[in-house]
Amino acid sequence: MFKIQLIDHLNRQILYQGKAEIEYTNQGVRYCFANERFSFSWTAYKDTLIIDSISEVHVHLVLRSHKRTKGWIHTEFGEIDVSCFTHHYEMQDQRIEIQYELDMEKQSQRFEFVLEIKEAEYAVH
Repeated sequence: MFKIQLIDHLNRQILYQGKAEIEYTNQGVRYCFANERFSFSWTAYKDTLIIDSISEVHVHLVLRSHKRTKGWIHTEFGEIDVSCFTHHYEMQDQRIEIQYELDMEKQSQRFEFVLEIKEAEYAVH
C-alpha cells in the first residue's frame, strides 16, 4: 500500500488523501483509491492517462498530451459521449500532473489535477 494525495489544482483543494493500491501493468502504472463517496482508477502510461471515476456517475476518460480524445459519462439516465483536449500531461516517479478540457453538449469545463505518491506502507511482523 502507498499513501497518495489527489489535488484539484484549480480550486486548491485536496480531493483524496490516503491509501492506494499500485499495480504495474504492461508499460504503465495503475493507481486505485477510494473512500465512501467515490472510487478512482488512474492508469498512467508515458503519453496517455486513463481515468475511471465512480460516484453517482461513472466517468471514463482517455487523455493524451496535446490531443483531442473521447470518453463517456454513464448516469442512471444513460451514457453521454464527451470529448477532451489535454493541455498538459506529465508523469514522474512520485507525481502525475494533468490539465484538460472536457467538452459535453456545447459546454466546456477545465480540470487540473495533481496526483502525488507520498510513501509506501509496509507491514511489520
